[in-house]
Amino acid sequence: MPRRRRPQPAAREVRARLLVLLTVALVAILPACRDGAEQVDDASVGHPAAVSTPPAPTPAEKFAAYLASVEKWRAPANAQLRRFNKAVKQSSDTCCSGWDHVAAVGRTTARRYKRTADELAAISPPPGLVRPHQAYAAGWRTDAQAIDDIAAAYKHPSAYTNWNSLYAPFRATDRTVTRYRIALIAYATREGFKIPRWVHTIGGA
Repeated sequence: MPRRRRPQPAAREVRARLLVLLTVALVAILPACRDGAEQVDDASVGHPAAVSTPPAPTPAEKFAAYLASVEKWRAPANAQLRRFNKAVKQSSDTCCSGWDHVAAVGRTTARRYKRTADELAAISPPPGLVRPHQAYAAGWRTDAQAIDDIAAAYKHPSAYTNWNSLYAPFRATDRTVTRYRIALIAYATREGFKIPRWVHTIGGA
């Protein structure tokens, strides 16, 4: 067998030099890549923006927001009451044509009124309107019970039903609503606030 020739010293020196050059190049490149990555990471990290605190609402804005909260629940409840009154008018004055329908609409109206009473009671009125507001909210619950009683009378007719007594609670709550309207107008006038049109339409004379 022919003997293998050992690499020439010159060839080994060339390979050694190549390895040295490659090692130096890698050492030079790696820190550059690491630093570059760190720079990208630093640039990609968002800094929290300054949080600006919104200005506090003015007393006029608070009053307007309060009235809007009341109207949010008042308007749908009154719309439901109109449906109940329509059902009553369309029913027979004598027992018992259409009375089941009146009873069903009445129960729905009573539930709506109870929900409205709860929601209004949870609203915080401006200073100076706490007592009128509380009485106004409570009046919705009184009306809810009266409507429920009327619905029951239509559902279970009786010759002994005293219809006048069933409608009597509305006269008391109407006075409460009137006092609430007067309180709202007086408060708005004293403070120089505007009030929406519906405020002038609630309650009696």
